[in-house]
Parts: sequence; structure tokens; C-alpha cells
Amino acid sequence: MEIISPFHLFTKIYSVMQIVWENHFRKTLLECLLNSCSSLLIRVVVNSILTFT
Repeated sequence: MEIISPFHLFTKIYSVMQIVWENHFRKTLLECLLNSCSSLLIRVVVNSILTFT
């Protein structure tokens, strides 16, 4: 049976938390950007489609 030291456990938990935090932060940041830029983005996409066709 493997004995997991508290430090090892802590680093493991910390790394998982860090990944979750980064992913969550990126996701919320992306959502904020998408929400604020969605109308502008749609306009740009529509304009580009109209100019290319």
C-alpha cells in the first residue's frame, strides 16, 4: 500500500485547483469578451460575408 505524504497530497490538490481556476477564469473572461463583443463580432462577420459573396 502506498503512503501519500501530506505535502504530496497538497501539491496534487493545488495543481488540480490551479487548473480548474485557470480554466474557469479563462472561460468567464471569454464569456465576458463574447458578451461585450458579440454584436460587434456578428456585424463584422456579416459584413465580411457580404463583401466576400
